[in-house]
Amino acid sequence: MKKADIIKVLIKKHGLAVRQAAAILNTCLDEILSGLTNGEAVELRRFGVFKTKKQKVRTIIHPKTGKPIKRPARKIVLFEASTAVKAAVNKPGRKKKN
Repeated sequence: MKKADIIKVLIKKHGLAVRQAAAILNTCLDEILSGLTNGEAVELRRFGVFKTKKQKVRTIIHPKTGKPIKRPARKIVLFEASTAVKAAVNKPGRKKKN
């Protein structure tokens, strides 16, 4: 599913114009990003939690040269699905798209 697909669902279920639906979705995504960039966890009840985690400086091996290089410290984004989402995804008889 892509962003455009979600916009189509918003239009169909709520009778919104394309621009309204896109604006609502963009606002939601912007707020999630804003929370993460401010170091906050973003919790969407019954869906999951987006959060960041700090990774320390690491020595890694360059795949082409084989030489060790330092990868700087960075933050990564994690998503922890709620119990309800995990149950829905693993529900028996659910269609697989793969």
